[in-house]
Amino acid sequence: MSHAAFITCDSGFWEKLDGFYDIGKFTLIPCKFLEKSQQTGRSYFVLKFNFKGDFDSDNLGNWAVNLGKAIEEAKIFTAWMSTITRRYLDLTHTDLGVGQEFGPSHILKPSETIDESILEKVFHIGSDKKTGVFYSIDRPNYSSLAFKEFPHSLNLPLDVKEYTDKLYSLPKRERDKFIDACFSYQFSRQNSPRLPSVSLVALVNCVEIMMRDEVTSGYCKNAKKRCPLKKDVIVKFRRFFEDNLSYPLPPEKKRFLDDCYRSRSNFVHRALLGDGPLRGPKYLSLGRDDKVSNQLYELETLVNAGLIEWLSKI
Repeated sequence: MSHAAFITCDSGFWEKLDGFYDIGKFTLIPCKFLEKSQQTGRSYFVLKFNFKGDFDSDNLGNWAVNLGKAIEEAKIFTAWMSTITRRYLDLTHTDLGVGQEFGPSHILKPSETIDESILEKVFHIGSDKKTGVFYSIDRPNYSSLAFKEFPHSLNLPLDVKEYTDKLYSLPKRERDKFIDACFSYQFSRQNSPRLPSVSLVALVNCVEIMMRDEVTSGYCKNAKKRCPLKKDVIVKFRRFFEDNLSYPLPPEKKRFLDDCYRSRSNFVHRALLGDGPLRGPKYLSLGRDDKVSNQLYELETLVNAGLIEWLSKI
């Protein structure tokens, strides 16, 4: 039986949807600005889609299973949308102290019984049925801001439908790998302002996920023979960008990527939140020489461009 799911999602306060968007089976519906938007610093939209479930309002077990299915679909799509838009996006949730998490708001009903008039009451959907505008950008995109002309709305690229169809049509092995990378990219976008070191690790992890099935020669120059312990992780890291963006890599890009990978290794093996005067979460560290944040901005551009190019080529 087909069921309709309506699930709330977050975007940045200045990154509100400018209309309704249909992307495959999914519809993105903007919500009104409310007082809670000012309190949380977020904008909200509703993700609508149909899914197959076994809905029985009198059976709590069936309802929980259906909710799990719907949340999983929404979670995957939102991670992908965060990647294609290069924006903070997530399912709406609220943290109230340790261990207390609520959200997202949702409605699950059989498709033939849904009354969309309840959307205004539950989700504060506006009455304006304006269709959102898709914006054209160049690929591969090396801009630090994908939509310079429209920085204060949640811009959706013109090719999002094409790439969404491509993603969902991939064989399961490749699709799962790419979605894993999208989750890591989404995590990086969510945490880049306050935890740049963790965000950098997450961006490097995007590439490691995409290259996890790749093999290298395993040749050790020092021993002058193959070594089963030699994984050549930095070689695979650079190869991702060579395969998808530029071969050979310009010397300055190669040095930059090597430097980023060394930073990642220091965070993972030495101090996850950095060391020195900028260690720990970043609050009011403005005006200091923050090498990690500078690395993060450029690496995000390269990783995102590489991910989209990989999807276009496969």
